[in-house]
Parts: sequence; C-alpha cells; structure tokens
Amino acid sequence: MDISDLLLEHRTSSLPIQHFALHQVVTFSKLLGL
Repeated sequence: MDISDLLLEHRTSSLPIQHFALHQVVTFSKLLGL
C-alpha cells in the first residue's frame, strides 16, 4: 500500500484508530528513510 493511498483512506474516515495507524506508518517510513 502506498502512502498516498493511506492519506486518501485517512481523508475518507475520521476514526481515531486509523489516524493513529497512519501516524505510525509515516513515522516508521521516516525511520527507514523512505
């Protein structure tokens, strides 16, 4: 799954758990240097 797909999915849903998951994915990606 692409980061843009995650952002799009986040935009279509305001569930806190999805926001948290998105934040985790972005943080993890930054740690990997992606």
